[in-house]
Amino acid sequence: GPTEQCGSSASAAMTFKEHLWDRFEFVWSKRVEPSRKILEGFVTCMRERAQLERSYARGLVQSAEKLQQTVGEGDGPLPLEAVVSNMLHRAEQSAQIADDLDHDVADTVAEMLRQHSEVSRRLHSDGQRLMRHWQDSHRGYQTSVARFAQAC
Repeated sequence: GPTEQCGSSASAAMTFKEHLWDRFEFVWSKRVEPSRKILEGFVTCMRERAQLERSYARGLVQSAEKLQQTVGEGDGPLPLEAVVSNMLHRAEQSAQIADDLDHDVADTVAEMLRQHSEVSRRLHSDGQRLMRHWQDSHRGYQTSVARFAQAC
């Protein structure tokens, strides 16, 4: 039945009209809330990755500066100057990746979550109100059916 399918991979094939029309809380708790939490975790992960990239960039710059001081700028062997240049270039790339992750990815998803939070709150409230109305109507219907059956 629908209860067994809800937790399985078959749930993707379920439709609201056929299987979930009376299961708003299930849909909300098993689909909407987990999706929001996954996106929030993704934002946190991207911000942590950005921080790691920034830390890596600072470390590369520090190492390159130490190497430059050790060999003297312009006085060292050409391969060492290439290593320093490569390290500084990689540090710039890491800093750029960090900025891109923070601004283009994490900020964008966080803003989407912020915008959707108000809509989600209203949707959840409306869904609960609709379910209460449906349950009240269904109880009234069942009572009417029982009264009719007794009368006949």
